[in-house]
Amino acid sequence: MLGRAKKRLTKHFGADANGEDDSSDAKRDAYESYMRRAQKKDSNQCVDVADYVEALISEKSTLNRRCLEVTTKYNRLQAHIHDVVETLPGRATTDGDSTGQETIGSLVEKIQQDFFDVIEQRDKLGREHEELRIRYGQLSRDMKAKILNLQGALDANKQIHEQSLKAKEKEKTEIIRNHDEDLKELRNANSEERAKEKKKHAEEKAEDHNRYQDLELRLLNGADGFQPKSDTEFDSDIKTVKQEITGVVHALKATRSSLCALVGQRSFVESDGSDRQAKLALECALWKVLCDRLFSTPFRVFGDYGDGLFTTWCEMFLTGGGGQATGQRWPAPTTLSERWRHNTIRSLSEASQPGHSTSRGSLTIRSSYEKNLEAIQNEMAAGIQKGSSDGSAHEFSIKRIVDLAAKLALDCFLQQCRIQLLDFAVGHKFNQTTKSEMLDRNAWNSSGITEGVVSLFIAPGLQRIGDGRGGSMDLPPFTLSVADVFLVSEG
Repeated sequence: MLGRAKKRLTKHFGADANGEDDSSDAKRDAYESYMRRAQKKDSNQCVDVADYVEALISEKSTLNRRCLEVTTKYNRLQAHIHDVVETLPGRATTDGDSTGQETIGSLVEKIQQDFFDVIEQRDKLGREHEELRIRYGQLSRDMKAKILNLQGALDANKQIHEQSLKAKEKEKTEIIRNHDEDLKELRNANSEERAKEKKKHAEEKAEDHNRYQDLELRLLNGADGFQPKSDTEFDSDIKTVKQEITGVVHALKATRSSLCALVGQRSFVESDGSDRQAKLALECALWKVLCDRLFSTPFRVFGDYGDGLFTTWCEMFLTGGGGQATGQRWPAPTTLSERWRHNTIRSLSEASQPGHSTSRGSLTIRSSYEKNLEAIQNEMAAGIQKGSSDGSAHEFSIKRIVDLAAKLALDCFLQQCRIQLLDFAVGHKFNQTTKSEMLDRNAWNSSGITEGVVSLFIAPGLQRIGDGRGGSMDLPPFTLSVADVFLVSEG
């Protein structure tokens, strides 16, 4: 019986029924060591407090579990003691075995001692549990207080940050407003400055223009007194010659057949039922005489004397290339070539004037010039008399035409720039661009004709290369007066 009871106690309490569990003391020592370390740290480190609270919660669960185990053992022990007390005393009294009674008594005392130890251990665990609960509550309160303090600090910092942001935003707005005002003032100042600069530039430009005009006027007048002729004057002069020739031709009493015999070009003359195209052909013939005897070279107006000077001019400046005028090859226009021509023509023009000088050279030049004009006049008069019954009545008009044409030739070749004839060959194709240099004498054409060919070249126009003082010779020719032509549509 006693052996079975001892086995039951050993089963419930372990191999050492009297042994004490030291885990509680070890854990208490660990807790106190942890608290000492925690007190040495910064109280604001909430992470350590939270970790310790979590450790306390775990310790509390462990203690609860251990208390439950002790209570269970306590209840079981009470049940076994009750069983032993109820069973053993009767057997001991019946048997009268004192040794058995002492053994039972000692066993009871031992069981009671173990029971008291269990109770003491339970009370100890209860006290530890209570201490842990109190400490847990204190730490929870401390943690809440610190959390509240931190929350307050965060709210204060947030408020300060928001106030700082508002202040910075206000400062930014003020800076932007000041910048816009400064920029506006700067723009206004720049506008005023630009207006002043623009006005100053306009004044300087006007002054420069005035100085340029004064300089140009001085250059045009020149120290030698030479005055260039304007473009409009050249246009007016050649139109005057054209009108004089047209007037003489239209006043002739001539039949279409006689004019056709005079000028040839039968197909052109007979293509029209009237004598209108025949008279245009006569104008062409008269202009051909003038071009050959007055405008073919810059020196041709002086007759045979001028031919030698043209040869000299070409030998000096004709280095390949050059312009083409009335079939003669001229040197390319340069400042030197045109200056030599200008100075030479100017001397010849002065020498050809009556009463200028009685020197042999002047008399030779004047004689050659007058003979050339007389030959031109005779050639034109002979042609008109051959094709008209009243040709002799127009001798005065013919002389006037030759004089005007000779003066125009001298004026052209006296210029420091190059003035040359503008002509077009028969069969030359024209378009919208080149037509601007032509005057169409075909009355049957509409003004909208834009393409075709030249059927008859009637009278030349004039072109200028360079400026009035002999510069800008590399620029393309500028048309001063258009050429008179008879245009027909191609095909």
